[in-house]
Amino acid sequence: MERTKKPNEVISDKPWWQKVGGGSLRMGNNIIKPGQKFQAFPEDISESFRKFVVPLSTGATFKPLRVKEDINEASQVKAEKSVFTKQPHGKSLFLFDVVDTKGKVINEKSLKEDAADSMLEALNK
Repeated sequence: MERTKKPNEVISDKPWWQKVGGGSLRMGNNIIKPGQKFQAFPEDISESFRKFVVPLSTGATFKPLRVKEDINEASQVKAEKSVFTKQPHGKSLFLFDVVDTKGKVINEKSLKEDAADSMLEALNK
């Protein structure tokens, strides 16, 4: 029985790459060790590992990464100074809550009127 030679290289459209640097690269079910040569489409290699991969064949290039759009000054949201108010706590006539513009209660416990007024002065400065 004679051995037959298998073709050394499977003809494929995938370009050749070489892994450089430490650590291993996982692509699907394959683990690529440092220094190992492998075939893969550029889209299959994640953006975070592209700096650890060197192209060996021609046509092995990455498409440019997405460029962040410039933020216009008009599109930026201007911060508004929040205004706090005093509201009665439930049906009580002498307990109050300090509330912001969205209706969120700032104080943990209900306050008497003089304590609520002093808290308002401190917050609105």
